[in-house]
Amino acid sequence: NLAPEILPFFNIKAPKPVAVVSLSQPKVSLHGGWTSPDHTTAVGTGLEQCHPNEESKFVITAKDSNGQVREAGGDAFVVESAQTEIKSSVVDNHNGTYDVSYVPLDEETKDTLSLSVSLRGHPIRGSPFAVSVLEALQVACGSCHTVVLMGDGTLRAFG
Repeated sequence: NLAPEILPFFNIKAPKPVAVVSLSQPKVSLHGGWTSPDHTTAVGTGLEQCHPNEESKFVITAKDSNGQVREAGGDAFVVESAQTEIKSSVVDNHNGTYDVSYVPLDEETKDTLSLSVSLRGHPIRGSPFAVSVLEALQVACGSCHTVVLMGDGTLRAFG
């Protein structure tokens, strides 16, 4: 018998839609969605000047497409330089700010360092930054054993 079998018809109600949240994505801001590289800013002396082989620092403030500061973290910012090797670290404060430190590893870097900060392959506002490279810090103290930075900004050598 090749006749098709007739199955009973069931009326199934679909449940109400449920929001699905991916834990691998940054949290959504209550203001305007995902972090916008175009609105995200960075400030600090590490964007103005640095010394070879010395740590420099600055802070990234993540903002949404409305320019509002994000209330959560989870973004993967990339800090790099096309002209010299740097070692960098980005620490997520989980409140929309990120503490950044970097060290230019090339003693031969002169005058200006181009420092790029990006999110998902897109530069943040102001990036790349033109950072003045100052001479390496050196302290000459002969046979002293202790160097102390005084409150007035002077160095005192003891020993």
